[in-house]
Amino acid sequence: MVATNTANDQLAEELKHFALESTSCGVVISDNQQKDNPLIYVNKGFELVTGYSREEIVGLNCRFLQGEETEQPQLEILKHAIRSGTSCQVILKNYRKDGTMFYNELNISPIKNTEGLVTHFVGVQNDVSSREIAHRELAKNKTNKIAVKDYQEGSIRLLMPSQIIYIERDQRQVVIHTEEKSFPTYFTIEKLEKRLAEFEFYKANKGALININYIEHMIPNGDGTYDLIFKNKKEAEITASRSGSKAILKDLQIE
Repeated sequence: MVATNTANDQLAEELKHFALESTSCGVVISDNQQKDNPLIYVNKGFELVTGYSREEIVGLNCRFLQGEETEQPQLEILKHAIRSGTSCQVILKNYRKDGTMFYNELNISPIKNTEGLVTHFVGVQNDVSSREIAHRELAKNKTNKIAVKDYQEGSIRLLMPSQIIYIERDQRQVVIHTEEKSFPTYFTIEKLEKRLAEFEFYKANKGALININYIEHMIPNGDGTYDLIFKNKKEAEITASRSGSKAILKDLQIE
């Protein structure tokens, strides 16, 4: 029985090794007990994805794959997970040995000893470049432009939401204000809200929308009104001329 169990254990270990070496995912193990968490193991999948051989990178911290992209926002998530000994998933810009960039979906998990101390981290890497590039292209092409009629030129204009400073209800019409000019439309505020749903706006009860990208500060007056300080004088003048003697909105509601 003992011999059988030993043989089974040995077979299991061999299968683990073959599984790690056979997967197309990059798998790495780092030693958390050594300074700078160096790599002590990389599988064949890692070599294929990055172009580096294990002899070249064992003993290095995996950050060398970042190249000069050392201030990516998701790196903070990764650093926090390593400091706290927890798992995380991030997508990073990494670079192969030949210098080509790829998007690396990295999952790390801690390995603990019997005392509960994190001794190692295992990382599983997937090249998700095709997916991420497709997502970014889709986002870039998704303009969400708003068609307005330029009565002065007698033509239809397409406005990006980022061009809009202020939108207000003027009698039966809705007027869209940009730095360049104003455009009367037959949109309702409600329809515009739907069109602008992917962008952040402040909404006022009097039926005005203000693009928050143009607001520097909001100062509460203590009576339900706010002084709005804009990023430049021109924007403040446009808004002030449409909302009263001062750039104040009554009962501002942030949605």
